[in-house]
Amino acid sequence: MHHAPLRPAYARPRAATRRLVRPVLVLLLAAGGASAVFGPGQPASASGPRVSTATHAVTANPSSVRKPSKRPRPTPTPAPTAVPTAAPTVSPTVAPTPTHAPTPTPTAAPTQTPSPRPTVTPSAAPTATPMPTASPTVPPTGGPRKGAVSHFMWQSMADTIVDLDRMQAAGMTYVRFDMSWRNSESTKGTYQHLDMLDQVISAVQARGMTLTISVIETPGWANGGGGMFAPPSNPADYASYMGVLAKRYADRSGMVWEIWNEENDAHFWTTAPDVAQYTAMLKAAYASIKANDPDATVIVGGIVFNDTAFLNGIYANGGGNAFDGIAIHPYTGSRPPGDTSSAFFGFANSVPQFTTVLGSHGQGSKPIWITEFGWSTTAVSDSTRATYFRDALTIAKAWTNVPGIGAYTLRQTQTADYGLFTSTGAATASWTALAAAN
Repeated sequence: MHHAPLRPAYARPRAATRRLVRPVLVLLLAAGGASAVFGPGQPASASGPRVSTATHAVTANPSSVRKPSKRPRPTPTPAPTAVPTAAPTVSPTVAPTPTHAPTPTPTAAPTQTPSPRPTVTPSAAPTATPMPTASPTVPPTGGPRKGAVSHFMWQSMADTIVDLDRMQAAGMTYVRFDMSWRNSESTKGTYQHLDMLDQVISAVQARGMTLTISVIETPGWANGGGGMFAPPSNPADYASYMGVLAKRYADRSGMVWEIWNEENDAHFWTTAPDVAQYTAMLKAAYASIKANDPDATVIVGGIVFNDTAFLNGIYANGGGNAFDGIAIHPYTGSRPPGDTSSAFFGFANSVPQFTTVLGSHGQGSKPIWITEFGWSTTAVSDSTRATYFRDALTIAKAWTNVPGIGAYTLRQTQTADYGLFTSTGAATASWTALAAAN
């Protein structure tokens, strides 16, 4: 990921880029390993894939499947005044041994250097706790709503209006954006930037669009200063914040909360992906959200690549009733969307595989959001990417269990190789293809 100027309150650096599969991996996959399903975001090592367990697959080093540098941070936007908010009802969770929280860090994000994926040690499945019955959102007929991913909380409201108007003109009716727990609750119990979130949600819904909000980044007080992408020491802290959000927007319809982002990848779960740990946080967040807004939809954070082992791990750890749907990120490197030669790095075979896993646990009707997909222009040309986007949306028309699909991402000023508008505001060929696709 790019590490450029300090970002505003909700900017999130991505410690590595989107899904560029290096040539050496392509050769390995072509040699016969492409159909194997490995751990989170990884192909087999030279000695073969590591062993999959009930909690999650142990993976190889990620250096062979990573994304080029990504997501420069824009100029900071002044933070609104902190507004104390009443604490919501939160279902109790068993808290691990607390760590001493350091002095909260400033709003601006520190430069983050991606760390190699450590070997994952499977965790024993925790005792399942009773959860509210999940209420899946009824997916639309005729395929998903077409949309895009944007970083509205990284930029001014004026820029967000420009982006939403572009999307609306392109016939898009779905958007996914992220927000930072770390910057919103930098001091425990005091909440900032919610007035900006109010404005963004209102602008999205005023245009008749549906939305998904991914809530990420841990404040230092909640993980002993372990870094923004290290999980909280106590899942109840994240759950409490999610309850605050759910309560604030309980009077709005169509709220979809995505619990974290790419938690099966070491760049976003820097203590090493741990499906048992993630499931504990998911269950706590689900209970807290439903206690404050029973009508809200809660979905598993975007699972990157076709890592069905991670979804099976959520079930193995008692999380089957702690989500209404799931989010996936079916990146393919440079492969076209119709290429199904790899079970792990395929677009056309992504939703069918995850649907099969859901069905194997008796929950085949739960919907699947594609909250990110796309191609880097370091892997393919923009004209090729335009063709890929067109073909991907044609494939997705058959997926009636997918409520929304979001192309990553709008602005090259935020993510140069994935952005669909140049720094001067000109539309790329890829954007033109997305706009033309029905």
